[in-house]
Amino acid sequence: MKYKIFLLSSIFFTSISFAQEFDPSFLESLPGDIQKDFLDRTLADKEEEKYSNPNTRIKNLETALRQAEQSLQRIKVEIDADKGINNRALKRFGESYFNSFQSSFLPINEPNFNADYILDVGDQISLQLIGQRSDDFDMNIKRDGSINVDEIGKFFIAGLSLQAASELIKETLSESLPGTQAFISINEVRDINVFVVGSVNNPGMYTLPGGSNILSVINAAGGITAEGSYRSIIHKRANEVHRIVDLYEVFINGNLSNLGQLRSGDVLLINPSISDIRISGGIALPGIYELKEDETIDDIFRFSGLRARQVNEINIERISNGRYEGINLNLSDATGMKIFDGDSIEIPYVDPKFNQAKTISISGAVKIPGTYVVADKTRLSDVLKMAGSYNDEAYPLGGVFLRETVKEMEKEFRERGYNELIQFIASAQNAATSSLNGESLITVLALLRDYEPVGRIVTEFELSKLESNPSLDRILEDGDSIHIPSFSNQVYIFGDVINPSSIAFKSNMSVNDYIKAVGGFGRFADQNRVIVTYPNGNSYSYRPNIFSSFGNDEVLPGTVIYVPRHIGKIDGVSFAAVVAPIISSFALSVASLNTINN
Repeated sequence: MKYKIFLLSSIFFTSISFAQEFDPSFLESLPGDIQKDFLDRTLADKEEEKYSNPNTRIKNLETALRQAEQSLQRIKVEIDADKGINNRALKRFGESYFNSFQSSFLPINEPNFNADYILDVGDQISLQLIGQRSDDFDMNIKRDGSINVDEIGKFFIAGLSLQAASELIKETLSESLPGTQAFISINEVRDINVFVVGSVNNPGMYTLPGGSNILSVINAAGGITAEGSYRSIIHKRANEVHRIVDLYEVFINGNLSNLGQLRSGDVLLINPSISDIRISGGIALPGIYELKEDETIDDIFRFSGLRARQVNEINIERISNGRYEGINLNLSDATGMKIFDGDSIEIPYVDPKFNQAKTISISGAVKIPGTYVVADKTRLSDVLKMAGSYNDEAYPLGGVFLRETVKEMEKEFRERGYNELIQFIASAQNAATSSLNGESLITVLALLRDYEPVGRIVTEFELSKLESNPSLDRILEDGDSIHIPSFSNQVYIFGDVINPSSIAFKSNMSVNDYIKAVGGFGRFADQNRVIVTYPNGNSYSYRPNIFSSFGNDEVLPGTVIYVPRHIGKIDGVSFAAVVAPIISSFALSVASLNTINN
């Protein structure tokens, strides 16, 4: 649906006549990079006019053909390089996990709190009572480690896990308030200070929310360097080794149990890499991998997604005692083979005509996350079952389904719409009735130029519904990515509001209430086009008014509320109405990234 929006927007802009002169003063008011985009587009249009001249058409076509042949040759060289076992463009496995989407438009990312989260002084607890007594309490854990619930009593919960504290409170309430259910969550957490040293891009002291784990602080430190180890991370507490963490257990097996919860004063030491093994060619995840002393080539195959039925032979390059050694052998002969630091492995490509297998990745709150090689016509429900179905913390309503072909199509239409949008705006500046807000306009242009689509397809993730209605059960394509988030009781509000942030979900709060909770609308807010995106990706445009409580005002846990900027009018036509579909698409993409990153 999103790519259709970009297409329609592009068609609209293309239908506008650009024959009129542009206002130079307006162009000069734009940032330098946007001016360059406009001028480049104009020159491209003039160059295109040459082809309409019959006298130069053949000559221009011949030139274009030569350029195409040269480009084709360059692409061939790049493909050959990509296939080479000495390809230096390979990335370290795990590097991409520390690339985050950063924008002032994004809400603050809250850490996920599971039942094992250890409570401490400074944490804020939300207690909701439903039943014989209905009430909401927001309480900070005091210095003595307690919270005090009005008319109920004091509970000492500092040092307890969230689950243990919940059980303590529920047990007490079952005696004092029979017929009342209690729901306990965390609204705000204390800050902790953690010291990161060793092979990270930005070592130093970091202040993080309580509940953060090792991944949180490594990401804050800019990720691990090219020389750093992902498999020997020392976590110290009180000057003693608390644990040694292997991040491959997280990236490959989805095992979060060893990450633990950081505390103030903890030290994280990132050691140098143990070994670097390069693997490229016809595999799911080419890259540079780190092996432990007791691991073999079988482990590299497991990490990189190789399946025995996909390949019959392998090639190994090795430098030993200053001499080059090339090894070619059958896959069966390589089983259990020891490989060494600096080895390069090439997997021959398999002709797609003879291999209909597809590679699908699934992450998040499933029992067996990872990368799966599936047959043709495999459906979404099939992969969910391969992954062991959902774990106890899963929130299927917020499932994210990403497809590369949709992402590329969105990029194409985004680029076309952006280029033609610049010309449309510049042309419209001559209109006497134009009332565009220059500051907001520049902000929106920069937003459209910089954001990268994610290729999300809104789909159903509830297994019972997929099984009962096959039309909802999508057939998967090669490269599809699935993410199932854990339940979050947060509602995210961003865009042109006073304090973009997240708010703990409350069933009695409306869209307008959440906007008020973050300080209200900003200076340039378009109050009539608030975009509400549900966890499943469905969106609608919300218009606050005195009758809001009687309309479509439902908010669910995990909802994203985006307030765009008001741009103005051109010739009596609201410009915001033209870009609103694109902004809606942007809001969906950001909501998807927010779900994946949390």
